[in-house]
Amino acid sequence: MGVLLRQNGGKWESIRRFEFDSESQLQKMLYDSPELIASEPDEVIVFTCEAGLPGSGYTDLLGVTGEGRILLVETKLARNAEIRRKVIGQVFEYAAYLWGMSFDHFDSFFKQKEHNSVIDLIQQKKSELDREQLKNGIASRLADGAFDLLIAVDEINPELEKIIAFLSSRKTAVRLEALEVEAYKHNNMELVVPHRHGQIDTSDPPTASTTLEQIVAESPDAHSRLLLTAVISEWQNLGHRLVPRTKGASGRASIGEYEETIFCVYAKTIEVWFGHLERKGAPADIILEYRKRLAGLPGFTSKFLKDDSPNVKWQVLDDKGVKSFVSAAQHFVDQWSQRRQFEPGDSKQD
Repeated sequence: MGVLLRQNGGKWESIRRFEFDSESQLQKMLYDSPELIASEPDEVIVFTCEAGLPGSGYTDLLGVTGEGRILLVETKLARNAEIRRKVIGQVFEYAAYLWGMSFDHFDSFFKQKEHNSVIDLIQQKKSELDREQLKNGIASRLADGAFDLLIAVDEINPELEKIIAFLSSRKTAVRLEALEVEAYKHNNMELVVPHRHGQIDTSDPPTASTTLEQIVAESPDAHSRLLLTAVISEWQNLGHRLVPRTKGASGRASIGEYEETIFCVYAKTIEVWFGHLERKGAPADIILEYRKRLAGLPGFTSKFLKDDSPNVKWQVLDDKGVKSFVSAAQHFVDQWSQRRQFEPGDSKQD
């Protein structure tokens, strides 16, 4: 059954489906009218087009909501054979290249194309805005790879719908949906009917991140609080960040254009994710030196030489030990930064 329209109680008239001339036409419609993508009536979204990701290509649309959610949108027309499977791999590839990117690098896409910071662009639409909270929210999602992936099509096919339904049902930080955009024309009027496929039920509120103050307050004794506070202060004084998570906080540092997690702090322990560092491409010899330095510190044991995620309690450490820990972490950052600076395919940093 087609779509019918009438005016002022008159006769119902059938209106014709509008066919997009190209994918860029659909892309421009969404760029100009982000409300078509909004999941809530008053949701604020800003976009930039054709953001170039190193080694991956160009995204159709890269967006941010007023709450700091990151949107990756790929547009495809039904007549394009890539609508079935290739587009899924494409959008996940873009997400993989965004994962771990620093806020400043991410923001440069908007500054280059929109001539403004993403924070300023959102504030133009949302006057009551906590700029620092928004920036931290974006940075945290970049570090965690918590993205909203959206495949926008003029007509969804059963294969794509099934893939979307399956992937969106998995409980991950990545949210995958399809947006089917039905467009109609009648005389001088245009009508757009967006349908979302694979949308995850968000009736349960997301788990809120803790704060650094809460982590310190939950420490079991004054000694632990003192040493945890010292690590936070020392790391921040070096120009790095402690980013709160649902439990604990990630000690992060910029390695070239990307921000990486170097260690994690919790109310009772400090922990290093060596397995994560390996997966993020840190050279094996530098990781091994990092392991040896930590294993040789007072209170740190041989498990720092072999375990994927060893930890040590604040209660067995002292002030000298935590300062030596921060020094070892900074040495690791310096070595990794220098090595990444000259990796093949990376541009040399000034």
